[in-house]
Amino acid sequence: MQAHYETETEISASHQLILQLPDNIPPDKAKVAITYEIAETETSQDTLMADFLTSLPDNPTGGLSRTEIQTYLNQERQA
Repeated sequence: MQAHYETETEISASHQLILQLPDNIPPDKAKVAITYEIAETETSQDTLMADFLTSLPDNPTGGLSRTEIQTYLNQERQA
């Protein structure tokens, strides 16, 4: 059986937490989950698209032509 205990605390500058649990929680293994607030950032559709476009690899050759793609596929099928 599992039980749930919730409390609030401060995260120190050294990124450490100090918790004092109630006496009715027995000594044993426990899972700890941290829920914290993050600063909201404004993200517009333009920013998302710009980030996506800059993440794409550069293709200085302009890519393969339709004929080059078909030739490559035929060679792969025959191999």
